[in-house]
Amino acid sequence: MALAIRATNALFRAIDEMIREGREVFSRKDFNQLDYAPHEINRTLKRFQKSRYLASEKGNKLKLSPKGLARMKYYGLEDIQAPPKPAHWDQTWHLLIFDIPEKQSWARNLLRNKIREWYFAHIQRSVFITPFDCTKELNQVLDILDLHDYVFLLTIAHAGSLDDVLRKQFRLP
Repeated sequence: MALAIRATNALFRAIDEMIREGREVFSRKDFNQLDYAPHEINRTLKRFQKSRYLASEKGNKLKLSPKGLARMKYYGLEDIQAPPKPAHWDQTWHLLIFDIPEKQSWARNLLRNKIREWYFAHIQRSVFITPFDCTKELNQVLDILDLHDYVFLLTIAHAGSLDDVLRKQFRLP
C-alpha cells in the first residue's frame, strides 16, 4: 500500500511538472523516468483513469481531467502548513469571508478543510476568524485554488460581542 501511495504522489508531481512546462497531453512513456517499475506505473495510471483523474485522448495519450486537476491541487495544498503561532498576540483579529460559486464547490471544500487545520474559529457558514496573521499562507492557498476573487481577509481591532468568547477560545489575554 505504501508503494502505491508513493507512486501516486510521484505521478501527480510528474504530471504537475509537465503541465508547468506547458504540456496538456501525456503518454505512458513520459513516466518512464520515474524510479518505479513499469507495472507499478501502469497500475497507478489505470487507477487514475478508473477514478477519472485522467481521460484518454487520441493516439493512446492521456490528459488530466477537471477532477484530476482538483486532485492535483489537493496535493499542492498538503505542502502548505499553518503559520507558526507568534509568542505575543498583536491585538488584531483576522476575519476570513468567502462567497465561492457552486461550480467551484470542490475548491471551497478544500479551502474550508485547510483553514480548519489552522487556528480559525467558525463564526458562520463562510466566515472564520483567527487571532494569528496567516496572510502569506492563505495567499498561497488562494493562488493554488484560483480563488482570490471570492475570498476576503480583513484585519480588525475588535470582534464586537464575540471578542470575550474568542479570547477565551484562543486563550488570549
